[in-house]
Amino acid sequence: MHRDPDPRPLLALTMGDPAGVGPEIMVLALSDPAVYQACRPLVLGDLEALERARRALAPQLTLHPVQNLSEGLYRVGAIDLWPLSRLSPDDLNHSHPSAAGGHAMVTYILTAIELAMKGEVAGMVTGPISKAALNLAGYRYPGHTELLAERTGATEVAMMLAGGNFRVVLATIHIALAEVCAFSASPAGPWNRTSPFLIPAWAWRLLTLTPARGACSGMKKKKSSSPQFWRPGVRACR
Repeated sequence: MHRDPDPRPLLALTMGDPAGVGPEIMVLALSDPAVYQACRPLVLGDLEALERARRALAPQLTLHPVQNLSEGLYRVGAIDLWPLSRLSPDDLNHSHPSAAGGHAMVTYILTAIELAMKGEVAGMVTGPISKAALNLAGYRYPGHTELLAERTGATEVAMMLAGGNFRVVLATIHIALAEVCAFSASPAGPWNRTSPFLIPAWAWRLLTLTPARGACSGMKKKKSSSPQFWRPGVRACR
């Protein structure tokens, strides 16, 4: 990747569900000048979906369609969009998931992953997707995490929530609450993996360059839990 004179990181923003709240989130976020002080955002999504959200929420902004990264303006007042889909009005009907919308969502995500893996963008930011639309399109991923893991070849993955000085990694994701206890006790459960404990520590050190302190929290299946449920976690957090 060539050296870019602009020090702001270039980020690929995937729109998420074009018929959902993703376009609105993109417009509202990119109406904040602080975003452009921190980065150069490029939306990967649908032109009509984003235009509809712009007209409704921020008519003072303009859309700037591009066909490659170098065409972006990356300045306040103009939303740079790489239009990867042109969905029909029927497929943009709010709260009505469609197969076309599902294919479009995956296209945005896969394109962002490819750009990030090639080093052409510094990272990706994902809008909310519709699991129903994914299923209609023939994809069986329960969420972004599993799709990202498969496409990047990552063996240890986790979903981390970050706010201020706090980091939380979820031990289980995308499973029904009634299944949590059984899954936690299975060989694939979180207590047989190190990622729920080590990933937040790595992230903290990467972002702050200081040692991390961790704690474990979760449900208790019965009054007297076997040590197999807590000892691995304590060892990993020390």
